[in-house]
Amino acid sequence: MFKRMKIGLTVGLLATAAVLFTQTAHAAADVITVVSGPTFALGHSAIAIDENDNPYIAYYSGLGGLALSVCDTPTCTNPIIRELGDLGNSAFYPNVALDSSGNPVIGSQDSSFDQLELVRCTDPTCASSTVTVVDSQGDVGQYASMALDSADRPVFSYYDATNTDLKLAVCNNLTCTNPTIRVLDASGGDVGLYTSIVLDDANRPIISYYDAATPEKLKLAVCNNPTCTNPAITTVDSGAGIGEYTSVTLTPEGLPVISYTGGIDGIYLALCNDRICSNPTIRTLQNIEAAYTSITIGETGYPVVAYYDATNEDLKLAVCTNSSCSNRNIRTLDSGGDVGEYAAIADRAVAYFDNTNLTIKLYRAYRPTLPNAGFDLPLSDWALIGGADNAQLCLTDGCAVALTGDGSTDLIRTTVPVETIPGGLWTLSFEVTGLNIASGGQMGARLEFLEGDATVATANCLAPERGTFDATTVTCPPAAAPSSYDAIRISIGWQNISGGLLFIDDVALDVTN
Repeated sequence: MFKRMKIGLTVGLLATAAVLFTQTAHAAADVITVVSGPTFALGHSAIAIDENDNPYIAYYSGLGGLALSVCDTPTCTNPIIRELGDLGNSAFYPNVALDSSGNPVIGSQDSSFDQLELVRCTDPTCASSTVTVVDSQGDVGQYASMALDSADRPVFSYYDATNTDLKLAVCNNLTCTNPTIRVLDASGGDVGLYTSIVLDDANRPIISYYDAATPEKLKLAVCNNPTCTNPAITTVDSGAGIGEYTSVTLTPEGLPVISYTGGIDGIYLALCNDRICSNPTIRTLQNIEAAYTSITIGETGYPVVAYYDATNEDLKLAVCTNSSCSNRNIRTLDSGGDVGEYAAIADRAVAYFDNTNLTIKLYRAYRPTLPNAGFDLPLSDWALIGGADNAQLCLTDGCAVALTGDGSTDLIRTTVPVETIPGGLWTLSFEVTGLNIASGGQMGARLEFLEGDATVATANCLAPERGTFDATTVTCPPAAAPSSYDAIRISIGWQNISGGLLFIDDVALDVTN
């Protein structure tokens, strides 16, 4: 007696079951790509992700100041490079966001003229754009941070180096031709460095920043309305070196959470227990000299922080595993040279500077997906190849694939559209059950990497089982992908076997690197 079977395909990270034919996702692939243009880069990276999971990365280019890499795949293997600045200008502290039409919006300091500028792209690839000077009163725009409100209007926090104050610019139209500009903190000393801004659901700014006056402080300005007429200012933490390289976001409950450094002593996380952060929980994430922190909320709802480990010159990631971050995992994402300055995180992607090679890099915890968003591939997408008259490929509950040996070649075959993953290792596994399978011939599977209709690489996998056997899982050796491909054809079955029955179940395709 044979158990009743169904057949499944696995690609990616998420699982969805169908009655007969399922696909489940497994591991993501860690991918690192150089995304800057042929001209050397000078750091100052920022990142946004569009609805198709494609990154947009702004950075300081050695050619003309501000540059933008527009990616048309999640791993950004062949970006469009836009040089948006003028030759000889300097683009410090860039920020990039996407408006509701998918058009990039970029804010930065033009340090050649000590002014805060806005670049607004008129299409998703930024083939054309408009440039506005937002503030030029003195030496302004250092440590700029930008967010878009619900009407796509930019809001900036930044440092006024002339007056050593924290400033806010609230744009009243899309191109910011007549912004409302306020001084938020002029408490004396040197205040307003390392700013980071986020807007709540009511478009009210929340800004973390550094106060260099002794004792040094991490501060938070919480606005009560969109133009911030009367902000609440809180000292969140204080001490030697405390409060540099701040980054702020909001938890799912709408409470601020801030990453920051403490000089040579460590990288910290402040979890606010109320909106103005009057009694925060402070966590030490790692006792190292760190810089360039960038925070987001992960899929679990807990904080995730990318940062530069200045002690080891590595890009690091701290992933909180509970809401208070009392438990966390620390990962090294890149350690090839001096890497990780100007880290900027969005979703499962980090843009950062490679100081050894003067390039901007992208790290992705990438999940390859099928075009079918429901993760349901119909059983009818598999074809029977061969001459077995009584081979079955059933669409009713109770049978799956049964091949009867007659000495010919009998296969099930399907083609899965995928995206090129540089360095990807694809592993095929499947379950087989057999009865009285004759000796000789071959039984197993084949992966064919396709580009268009052409096969560019092939990997074979033999199953040694013969005779009568219970369900056995065959896991093929990882197949190294070629440099370019857009689909994988999977064939499973046998050839030159004269007798027996073969049932196939639980086909899985996983990728790692």
